[in-house]
Amino acid sequence: KAISPESAEIRASYHHVKRVWLEDSTVRAAMTVTIAYVTLYTIGTLIGALYGFDFVQAAFESVSAASNTGLSCGVTSPAMPAPMKLAYMFQMWLGRLEFLSAFALGGYALAILRGR
Repeated sequence: KAISPESAEIRASYHHVKRVWLEDSTVRAAMTVTIAYVTLYTIGTLIGALYGFDFVQAAFESVSAASNTGLSCGVTSPAMPAPMKLAYMFQMWLGRLEFLSAFALGGYALAILRGR
């Protein structure tokens, strides 16, 4: 679609109970949520790696925390550094609420701060 001329009309559909046409807004919304999760996983992984844990183990723990699965390979423990605990708690909270709820909460908080 990116290299097609402006006059070209490219349509894609998928089947969910009936035939539904795929709109650009749907693709954008799905991509936004996907990028938000990948960013959350990456930040958690980098925090774990910066504290000296193996990169693969830090990635596993980050995804496990954000997805609330409860699996651990030994990184998550009461003895882990406090900033890592806070980061993983934030990941658990954000992963549990999902991003759209967190975006709505952030927008509501900004509206209150602006007095609207």
